[in-house]
Amino acid sequence: MNLSSNSPIQRINTYPKYKETTLLLKEAAQIISKQYGVSVELLISRRFINHYVRWQQDKTAPLPEILTGWRKPLFEPLLLNR
Repeated sequence: MNLSSNSPIQRINTYPKYKETTLLLKEAAQIISKQYGVSVELLISRRFINHYVRWQQDKTAPLPEILTGWRKPLFEPLLLNR
């Protein structure tokens, strides 16, 4: 692994629409939590949010965890309607 790359590492909070996407995901988690009685902490974490934000910038990357597995049918309708 070459760590001496010339391209600087971009901080996640500088990604376009980071704040809006974070708020959207947190609101979606709140809605799902109330609807299904599942804790917000189980539904979403900072890591899941960051993975989704990065994926928004590079759709060739693997799908974020909130769009796979048991979370997919919960989050997908809310995220596709934005």
